[in-house]
Amino acid sequence: MTRYALWRIGAVIPVLLGVTFAVFFMLHVLPLDPIQVMITQTSSGQAPSASATEQTIANLRRELGLDRPLYVQYASFLFKGLSGDLGISFRSHQPVVDLLLAQYPYTIRLALAGLLCAVVLGTTFGIIAGLMPGSLVDKFLLLVATLGIAAPSFWLGLMLIYFLAIVFPIFPVLGVGRPEAILLPALTLGLPGAAIIARLTRSNLAATMKEDFIVTARSKGLSRRLILLKHALPNVLLPVLTVIGLQFGNLMTGTVIVETVFSRPGIGRLGVDAILQSDYPIVQGFAVVLATTYVFVNLIIDLAYMWLDPRIRYA
Repeated sequence: MTRYALWRIGAVIPVLLGVTFAVFFMLHVLPLDPIQVMITQTSSGQAPSASATEQTIANLRRELGLDRPLYVQYASFLFKGLSGDLGISFRSHQPVVDLLLAQYPYTIRLALAGLLCAVVLGTTFGIIAGLMPGSLVDKFLLLVATLGIAAPSFWLGLMLIYFLAIVFPIFPVLGVGRPEAILLPALTLGLPGAAIIARLTRSNLAATMKEDFIVTARSKGLSRRLILLKHALPNVLLPVLTVIGLQFGNLMTGTVIVETVFSRPGIGRLGVDAILQSDYPIVQGFAVVLATTYVFVNLIIDLAYMWLDPRIRYA
């Protein structure tokens, strides 16, 4: 068990190296010059002379180390990132880490709320459909799940705003301080994941209820509820745990759209604003933080899966 856990933890290192490598070089192959962007962002509106501009560009390039070879810049970015230095914002001139840390809690709360909606709705509807395979209820829930997977998040968010906040003013659209303000964004974020979890739970439960050990439990006179809770669900929900971990990573990336649609603070909206403003250090830091969160969440799910299923320890 310990050896497998150490192996899984060690496997995270090359993944994170690959992420930082991809993010760094993807931004550096863009046609825009970050020095020109910095000068544009800090310009007061009066165009400087050509000689002054050239001198400023040379000084900034040397100060930021952009005159060095690309592999040296990547090594510097990597070692600074390990110490918590992701650079300085071109626009606000504040450390990128400080900007991300200020917005990160909002995104985590939204992602966790979306995950809660996905798990509760997905497992509930999946169990209902799995206990009645082939029925009208099963077909209706499968249809709803298919639509939930196919619907784009931005369209789903706008529809929820229109019907649940405008036509029927049940939930507030804007606001961060009130607890109920997170419900609509969480539903928008969690419904596609709920559809995936529902389909997986339904198919696993329908197949499990036909297994020999379930038939044996029925022959012993155990109640349907006891069979479901004690024998069926532990086997059904184990594969779902992996999907839940993957869904949390998808929810983190989905916050980019949801935070923009609902005008909520968070690293997703910060990243979108940084892209529109060509603020490369924030874009770079945003991508690294998002990918790192995704990798570590999946690591936790893998370790939890190993604890729930001892057979995986020998994989």
